[in-house]
Amino acid sequence: MQRMLLEGAPPAAEAAGEDVMISCADCTDLNHPAVVASDWIGFLALLGASIVLIWKLTTFKGPDGEDKYYMG
Repeated sequence: MQRMLLEGAPPAAEAAGEDVMISCADCTDLNHPAVVASDWIGFLALLGASIVLIWKLTTFKGPDGEDKYYMG
């Protein structure tokens, strides 16, 4: 298994139409700083949206201002 990760699948597997494992050396584009930065921006955006949604849901009151978690 480790040999396949380091060296890639043998040519016979490709010819037979079997699944071929891709080594991490082929994924260098995923470690590009622009990709990493966009991943972090997306993560922070989802985190921020989750925090805002939780805050809105827990502080919402009904029309009279008396009912916490008003459901209409």
